[in-house]
Order: sequence, then structure tokens, then C-alpha cells
Amino acid sequence: MISGSSHSLRRTRFSLFLRRGPSSAPIEQYGLAGHKTTMGDLAATLAVPASLGRPVVDRTGLNGVYNFSLEGFAPLTGGADDTRPSFFTAIVEQLGIKLEATKGPVEVLVIDQAARPSEN
Repeated sequence: MISGSSHSLRRTRFSLFLRRGPSSAPIEQYGLAGHKTTMGDLAATLAVPASLGRPVVDRTGLNGVYNFSLEGFAPLTGGADDTRPSFFTAIVEQLGIKLEATKGPVEVLVIDQAARPSEN
């Protein structure tokens, strides 16, 4: 669930990016930017397996469109020695949005059977 107040957010096209520092200091900078996006779009982007890998529901009550940039956080698979803020800390500090783990119903697609098509 996403909840929070409006901060520095506006509507959507997303870009996920990875910036590498100079070869003398190869620090990877992960980021997420949105242009003309809704909170629902942000929730859907965070729910994909490559992001958080679990359902994300927008419960902010924010109905507008937003531009935002979230940068400088450690990768979700980062090690314990990484000094950058976690994604969860960065989203609160930079955007004022809090992700809360809750339990609730989710839609699931069940495939009972799969077969090759006949040769018609």
C-alpha cells in the first residue's frame, strides 16, 4: 500500500535508470523518474517482479498527475555494507510516500489446463 502526503510529485512515463560513477569510483546510482503519472501508475510500476515483486495498492487518495525523480538509493538486492538509503527510506524522504505491508485480497489468474492448438 502507498500512503502519504503530496510532496514533490506530477503524470506518466516512467524511466528506471542506473548511473555508474567514474572508473575511479564506480558507484552505481539507481533511480526512478516519472513524468505525468498518477499514484496508481506508480503503484503498478512498483508491483512488477523486477521492482518490489508483490502487489502494490494506491491508497494515497491523490488524484492528480505528477512528475517526480527518486535517486541515490541502494539496489533492492544491496548488501549490508551499502551506506546509501534503502529504496523504502528514499521514497519516504524524497517523495513523502510510505510503503506499508498489509494483507488483503488480490486478483489471481488460474490456468487449469494448457494444450497445443489443433492443426486446422
